[in-house]
Amino acid sequence: MTIFRTEPEQPPAQALPPPPAPRPEPVEPPAPPAPPSPPPYQGPSAGTLIWTGNIDGNTLLKIQGGGVNFGRLTNELPGIAVRVEVEPRDFVVVDAPSAANNWKSVSLRSLRRVRQTVIRWVRQ
Repeated sequence: MTIFRTEPEQPPAQALPPPPAPRPEPVEPPAPPAPPSPPPYQGPSAGTLIWTGNIDGNTLLKIQGGGVNFGRLTNELPGIAVRVEVEPRDFVVVDAPSAANNWKSVSLRSLRRVRQTVIRWVRQ
């Protein structure tokens, strides 16, 4: 007599899910283009601002761009590196034009009552 042994039937093997697709490396967007640099300054190398008004001694006069906190101003600083001188010497320069104020601002303190002053600037 021959005895056959049969193995119990195994359920079909379940297919394993495919491995997750590799995630693509994040791509950083390209940096925006740098703003165009301003054209080189081609204006005068020196100039004059004239302030007129009525200011008492020990008063701060602030010139910013073409504006001023007291009185009237003709012209403005050119927005480049400049050195300023005040005539007559009725004012002391408190805050000179600099890169911090885009070369467009100067603050002066009056030493006495003043009605007019000339601020000369020269390109550095």
